[in-house]
Amino acid sequence: MKKQLLLFCLLSALLTCARPRPGKLYFTNGTMREGLVDFNETWGFYKQTGNWVGFKADSTAAEEKIKSDDLSRMEITMGNEINAFVRLYTAQGHNDKVKKDKKKSWFPVMYHSARVDFVGYEVVGDIRTSTPGTYYYMHYPNTDYALYFWVDIKGMAMIGGKSAMRKTVAERFADICPELVKAMEEKDFESKSGKQVIEYYLEKCGS
Repeated sequence: MKKQLLLFCLLSALLTCARPRPGKLYFTNGTMREGLVDFNETWGFYKQTGNWVGFKADSTAAEEKIKSDDLSRMEITMGNEINAFVRLYTAQGHNDKVKKDKKKSWFPVMYHSARVDFVGYEVVGDIRTSTPGTYYYMHYPNTDYALYFWVDIKGMAMIGGKSAMRKTVAERFADICPELVKAMEEKDFESKSGKQVIEYYLEKCGS
């Protein structure tokens, strides 16, 4: 999936961005339904905590309101691309010990690989009241949480920069991409960008 999944809708037009899109809903009980999903295009950029998803079996059917917590995944067709969204808890910590939020959210899948998916969202606004940037999380197969990895802050450098990234990479990628860990330890590859690290991982270990 491409890094930028969807067309951007301005926040001021948030309520007008929703439109039915062809899609599939995957339920936590293992079933799947295909039809039209009342999809908001800003979901490609923002983590969503919405409790309901609108769904129609076809264009003539009445809309149903389906509980988000009954779903594990959505796949929405946008032009020639299929964009995936997963319902997960946000989590902090280490791979063997994580602390999860109390409620799940919808995350767009930004990058896919066999060992881990990278999900995330954008935060916009004033640096005085929030930390605007792209937030990256890691979702491992057969888990129900998105583990925080990194944030690429807009307009300023990440505190700690390359040294902080080396430490984070050593924690997050030791089991799934030792080549990346070694490259950063030996300074053959250096970066303080989450996007660049993910792209390096996909190139070396993503298959």
